[in-house]
Amino acid sequence: MSIQDFALGARTGWIDGPDEESQAERRVREVRRLTEELRELFPGSSGILDIAVGSGEAVPWYRDLFRGVRLVCLEPARPSPGMARFGGLAHYRRFDGLRVPYGESSFDVVTGYGALTAVTADRREKLLEELHRVLKPGGLLILFEPNGRDGALSSREASREVTAAGFWGTAVRYDGLVPFLPFGSEYHVFGCKP
Repeated sequence: MSIQDFALGARTGWIDGPDEESQAERRVREVRRLTEELRELFPGSSGILDIAVGSGEAVPWYRDLFRGVRLVCLEPARPSPGMARFGGLAHYRRFDGLRVPYGESSFDVVTGYGALTAVTADRREKLLEELHRVLKPGGLLILFEPNGRDGALSSREASREVTAAGFWGTAVRYDGLVPFLPFGSEYHVFGCKP
């Protein structure tokens, strides 16, 4: 399967029925599903970078579903008290929201929630360039974003910006019961580094 075949078959989708899993678990399971589908297209398990980690609620799910994989969590804000309970499960670092403090080609997967909507357009461009830099060739970017709330970034704009940053096979998937309405759902945009 090529990334183009995968992306063409995955432009849109949604979850049936009420969401009984926590949002964090659902997001991490989607990361797992995408990486399993694309396993032949990216190089191994040098690590996952989770940006804008917030209170760290996704960390236990990453540890459970990606056993043995290095997990690095970056957060521009001061660590929340909730992050302390996950201290031994991941490597946490603060960052300025722009410069990722790791070398080129350091991670196989970069993921995050609300990272694009949390910054202005000019900062988004720089952040996406940094995420591209730290991904290995063939690495996967998966960013979950709110859909249309509080002037949030549209999925079309997010996809365009991810593509402009040099990612290919960029696609969007929608989550929630009514994914195209501007409330109560979210989307994720993903692409690969060539």
